[in-house]
Amino acid sequence: MSRQNRDNLQPNPHLTKFIVDFLRYNNVVISRDGPDENVIKVKPPLVFSKANVDTLVSTMRLALDTAVSHQLFPSISMPVDQFTLDKIEELKKKAEQLLAEVHELSAPGSPMRSPPSSPTRR
Repeated sequence: MSRQNRDNLQPNPHLTKFIVDFLRYNNVVISRDGPDENVIKVKPPLVFSKANVDTLVSTMRLALDTAVSHQLFPSISMPVDQFTLDKIEELKKKAEQLLAEVHELSAPGSPMRSPPSSPTRR
């Protein structure tokens, strides 16, 4: 999101489509959502690793850098503003937290791995 779009709260569906298509071309499957199709939706599978998180984040950064360096979207500030980079880092941290929770739940002895107890009859 550019500084101009953030201040004016204007969606940028063209930039969103570019990012989604760029990532798909680089074998990272994501999609767009929202009434203006300006929301990037990430729906990782359960077998999503830290390496996958790193690939997602680095490819998203590359997409933004490409859009800026080729001046594809004049509304994007030059260079990509810190707000956008912070949001990408926030996404990476959340993904890493979710991965840690999934690994914890799938560890031996976890309540999620234990077979359900049979109900007692009265």
